[in-house]
Amino acid sequence: SGSPDVSTTLLSDITVADLVVGTGDGLVTDGYEISLNGDLDLNVTLNSSSGTDGDTAITAAGSWDASGGAFVSSGSLVTFTSSSAEQITTNSQEFYDITFNGAGGNWELQDDLDVDDDLIITSGTVDVNVLDNNAVNVGGDWDNSGTFSARSGTVTFDGTGTQMIAHSGGTFYNVVVTNGTSNVTFSEAFTATNFTNTTAGSVMRFQQSTTFTISGTLALTGASGSRIDIDSVNGSTQFTFNVTGGQQAVTQVAVANSAASSNNIVATSSLNNGGNDDGGASPHWVFPDG
Repeated sequence: SGSPDVSTTLLSDITVADLVVGTGDGLVTDGYEISLNGDLDLNVTLNSSSGTDGDTAITAAGSWDASGGAFVSSGSLVTFTSSSAEQITTNSQEFYDITFNGAGGNWELQDDLDVDDDLIITSGTVDVNVLDNNAVNVGGDWDNSGTFSARSGTVTFDGTGTQMIAHSGGTFYNVVVTNGTSNVTFSEAFTATNFTNTTAGSVMRFQQSTTFTISGTLALTGASGSRIDIDSVNGSTQFTFNVTGGQQAVTQVAVANSAASSNNIVATSSLNNGGNDDGGASPHWVFPDG
């Protein structure tokens, strides 16, 4: 009647050329490390949850193909280290922590990437794919000191804890903030086509003395009694929204220590919490409701 399904549990760290977790099988890391010198081909379940040896660390020098299986990532770190072109297929399976660190590496996403905790690009390029413009969701910190090819894709910061976003002056296409429970702090300059936050009560902080450029639409919509709170990191020195795509209209926000450049930002049903440039010449913030 056929061979029974087999689930293998690691008893130590392993190093392999390629790893195929085949149909009917399963692999439990139990906290031990996996070092891949080549590709991962996942056809059933790879469970990398914390275990006997602590948190699992997986290092992958090749491509990642989970199109036929499931990846249980709780507490684990996956580090991609290639110095050449690779592909990542997640099959809607979440990563916990993920790092890209390979000089010359280019990781092209074949579908959406969902990271529960931190995404770090130390070196190399992460490409959302020019044909698909795959989405990237991050629940923890974003730290990019390599290259992120945003194409026309969307990056969403959807955590429930504090998130720190460092993009080294790089480019996004769409940025969306949905974290409504803790601060989301943008610590380095970036350029985005569109920046959207419609999460009532959310809190955003922007590095002082830093310019954040929005070339398309700045869409900020809070709610009465639950405005979006916007301020600089130190709460005393201005940051700048450079809105090059035309005058912007936002609503139900509470703004402090911010300047507008290129065009006005008109904030209706909003609070001017001081330190803004609304008293200066246009372009500036405008608070028509007082």
